[in-house]
Amino acid sequence: MLSTRQRILALALASVGAFAWWLHQDEEALGPEEGDRERRPDYTVDHFSVTTMDESGAPHRHLRGFDTGPIRLRSADFRR
Repeated sequence: MLSTRQRILALALASVGAFAWWLHQDEEALGPEEGDRERRPDYTVDHFSVTTMDESGAPHRHLRGFDTGPIRLRSADFRR
């Protein structure tokens, strides 16, 4: 027979397991719907310029981007 302490521990573990299962069920319900096929990025960047430097501190590569509307990058300039 289980002691009172063991019963409380078993009840606590069962409660935690049931709560975890309930939370997991809620996550699945919040996912994207099957009919929603539109995928949109979280962030977009317009009008940017990035320069990487070599070991001596001189410019090594340069990347520029310009805005043409949402999502697309119109021009990229890779110079070495």
